[in-house]
Amino acid sequence: MNHNQTDDQQQDTTNPQPSDYELRLQAALDELDERGVWKNNSRPPYFRLARKMGWQVKPPYYSSIAFNATFSCLLFGFFWGVIMWIFVWSQQDISLKEALLSTFNIAILVGLLTSMTTYISVRFRKLTPWDKLLRNPNEQADWEI
Repeated sequence: MNHNQTDDQQQDTTNPQPSDYELRLQAALDELDERGVWKNNSRPPYFRLARKMGWQVKPPYYSSIAFNATFSCLLFGFFWGVIMWIFVWSQQDISLKEALLSTFNIAILVGLLTSMTTYISVRFRKLTPWDKLLRNPNEQADWEI
């Protein structure tokens, strides 16, 4: 044993405390599982990939409507536009401008629909807001007097 470190200091380096984000994330995933949300919906591929890359992202059910709409719009728009260009539009001599306009329109629609269905599901399942996941309901916050 290193005489410069106490047992507590040695334990902290081998077993660090989980961050506030990690605690909230685990509480959120537990809540989603308890409320019957399918794992493919609560942990979509982009979420799992972002987590493996070390990013601190929230599950879609705890993200804002604007984030979900924007992210769904961009992700869907990119893949749909590329696939449609390769297999359909390039064969039909559609201009790039028309293809981009069509992609933009359908991507906006999909982004809005995806974010609204997620929002409705959050309300229906009465999920706890992200900021209140770890808060004790009997505990009064500093700003609540």
